[in-house]
Amino acid sequence: MKRFALTTSTLLSAALLAACSASKNEEPEPASAPATSTQTATPEPPLHYVALGDSYAAMGSESAPTTGPGPCVRSADNYPSVVLEDPNIEGVDASCSGAQSRHIIHDWANGTNIPAQANSLRPDTDLVSLSIGGNDTNFGAISRCLYGKLSEDADPSCESELGAVTDRELQSLPVKLDAVYEEIARRSPDARIIATGYFTMLEPDVQCSESGAISHADSVWSIDVTHRINEIVSDAASRHNAQYVLPADADQHTACVSPDQRWVNILGDQTDSYPMHPTAAGQKAMGTAVLAAVHQG
Repeated sequence: MKRFALTTSTLLSAALLAACSASKNEEPEPASAPATSTQTATPEPPLHYVALGDSYAAMGSESAPTTGPGPCVRSADNYPSVVLEDPNIEGVDASCSGAQSRHIIHDWANGTNIPAQANSLRPDTDLVSLSIGGNDTNFGAISRCLYGKLSEDADPSCESELGAVTDRELQSLPVKLDAVYEEIARRSPDARIIATGYFTMLEPDVQCSESGAISHADSVWSIDVTHRINEIVSDAASRHNAQYVLPADADQHTACVSPDQRWVNILGDQTDSYPMHPTAAGQKAMGTAVLAAVHQG
């Protein structure tokens, strides 16, 4: 029905016509309510996330509950757990302490048969975090050597004892990382991959109580090895269209700063963390960095 605006003169004319008319006026039709849409936007489904990696992904507070096979020590406050706190992300933490690159691809028969971490990947997996490479490059032996130097800086130095084999393993690491990326792509072709780096344990020109009797030379060498690993991890990420993540101020949170500011520790007793591993604060910082990368696209 076509409608018009009613002015005062129009109303008066209508009243006169009604008085002269023999027929009754029909009641006006009520105005129709404007149509409203009952459709709402369909929420996006949560991202399916899988965390792959070694103890730098798995271990958080020593007192935190753990999941997975016993040797994996997947702490409830590690960085994959931080990522999984995001309401738009769901998935599984498959990281495992001691893992090398081959344990991402193959089962690990180490007394406790641990399935290949890649088994957690699905064709529809959207997001993968990857912390791997340290144990492929003698990281465990280096940590044990430095730990042994805490009380006495005795010869041989860690570099003289482990430098040659570490160099060889660093040279072979890129090919191993390429194989991991290829396996992820095979199982989850559309997944976005975020590779995380390793925190530097010490500072080259700072001698602190936490570092004990570790010599300046061994400190410098261990820092250099960490930087070289991170460079190889970053380069591999670039080759495979992945993103490398390490908080920009990580070098300000070494084992030589106050316990509440440490993202990594040597002894762990002051931070409730495992020796030579990230603290809960460090895992929180890494998880926050991963989430920032996710939300930035």
